[in-house]
Amino acid sequence: MCEDRFTFNVSKRELATLLASLELFRKERAKEDFRPFSEHFEEIEPLTVKEVDKLTEYLEN
Repeated sequence: MCEDRFTFNVSKRELATLLASLELFRKERAKEDFRPFSEHFEEIEPLTVKEVDKLTEYLEN
């Protein structure tokens, strides 16, 4: 998926928040007029919808 990977531990509550955030981001990313809305995307290209789906699936397993 990505070239730079790292591992971290999160609680079930934190994971639920990450998954909810990905769900909201995916909805925005799927829009035809999508524009990055966070400073996190100033130097890094946002994930595509397909990449968000793969990441979500990975986190859910």
